[in-house]
Amino acid sequence: YKDLSRIIKFNLDSYKDLSRIIKFNLDSYKDLSRIIKFNLDSYKDLSRIIKFNLDSYKDLSRIIKFNLDSYKDLSRIIKFSLDSYKDLSRIIKFSLDSYKDLSRIIKFNLDSYKDLSRIIKFSLDSYKDLSRINQI
Repeated sequence: YKDLSRIIKFNLDSYKDLSRIIKFNLDSYKDLSRIIKFNLDSYKDLSRIIKFNLDSYKDLSRIIKFNLDSYKDLSRIIKFSLDSYKDLSRIIKFSLDSYKDLSRIIKFNLDSYKDLSRIIKFSLDSYKDLSRINQI
């Protein structure tokens, strides 16, 4: 009976130990479950962060594309302005050349006028001379 009692007591103690082990394992399972849940939540948060960063990257990409398009537009405007400046420069050069030509024409006309004036003076002088000769 004592041996049986010892065996039963041993078995009860073993049962208690097994019960503690099972409880420990259940507690460990609960802790593991919390860790897994925390990791899943962390994964969801990380997923949101990655999605946000991808969206931000897309927005940044759009901004960069917009800025490049704006730069191209500005480049076209500057090129147009430079072309307009070149055209204006040609017009001014043409105008200056025209002015020089006009100046030459006016100088020629003035020279012609002087020549004509000399001719008229010569003619008048000749007429006076002729008139003197006729008087004699």
